[in-house]
Amino acid sequence: MLTNVKFSIPIWPGLTPTEIVDIVIPTLQECRPYIADLYFTSRIRPFGSDAMGGIIVPEEVAIVHQNAMQIGKETGIPVSATFNNTIVNPSYENYQTFVKNFRPLYDAGVTNVTIPFTTWLHFGIKQEFPNLFVKNTILRKVSEPAEVAKLFTDGFDYINLDRNLIRNTDRLRDIKAATIATEQKLGKKLYLSLLYNEMCDNYCTVQEDHYNYNFLRTESDPAYFNSPLRPTASCIIKDHNSSEYILRTASIPSFYSQIAHYAQFVDVFKMHGRESKTVFFNTLKIVKSFKDRKLIDDPFTQLLGKIDKRKTDAFLKKIQNCKFDCWKCTMCSKIAKRCDAA
Repeated sequence: MLTNVKFSIPIWPGLTPTEIVDIVIPTLQECRPYIADLYFTSRIRPFGSDAMGGIIVPEEVAIVHQNAMQIGKETGIPVSATFNNTIVNPSYENYQTFVKNFRPLYDAGVTNVTIPFTTWLHFGIKQEFPNLFVKNTILRKVSEPAEVAKLFTDGFDYINLDRNLIRNTDRLRDIKAATIATEQKLGKKLYLSLLYNEMCDNYCTVQEDHYNYNFLRTESDPAYFNSPLRPTASCIIKDHNSSEYILRTASIPSFYSQIAHYAQFVDVFKMHGRESKTVFFNTLKIVKSFKDRKLIDDPFTQLLGKIDKRKTDAFLKKIQNCKFDCWKCTMCSKIAKRCDAA
């Protein structure tokens, strides 16, 4: 299954021309066979903010778009405009505003897009843009087979699944079956995606608060993790550097056995990095290591590499379908203690 693996790579909006030419483009060209697309933050009305929270002032919007187009052109990889804001009014007026403002990007070759509103598919966005390939937003937390089938039937081509399904193989198997059935019904290929490396708490209880802060953040407001909200974040309360926290995150451990396992159910792994330069470059390292079939350096491989391989394999097998039922399971706690003592 590893030969079929594809990654959706974010473009960090603050890249410099030197970084683009000397690092980003050569790395992406080298890894081209394993990359599905490059998704970038777009700021066109009515979308002035995004769940990832980065502030892009109006005079920088054109530069961000130009950088994405340049990278896409030089690498031959499709670019995908991302509009991850669910509190924008999905009104027909805003739909018309979006159609007007998105048309220059579409005419320039951007035919992949993430939109948060099924309503806009019903309004006829694919009639406005006949070659448009539409993704749903991961913010919708899609997790049910019936929901997936309906969204595909409504016109989405690509579904970003809820990240917590990473530990629910039973549900992933059912969703894959629903997708295949819907493909047969509609007569076309449909795509599923899982978030790979966000390293956030499973079922984070303040996730919506985090996103809402970012939706409403102004240029004068600090970033979420520099704001007074930082001490209230689950990852801060639970110590995101602790072994137990790492083992319980809603991320895919970068072992080839795990990548092959999840590749049975999804077509694309969505990588994290629009909000953080460090995470963006770590994403490039992960994909490069995958391409070279080298050990992938991530918090899971660093931690579990300290203990016996048989215990690691047993742990990885267990968590594939543990459903994050941490309330009745102590495996992560036990393995964390073993890792800390190694």
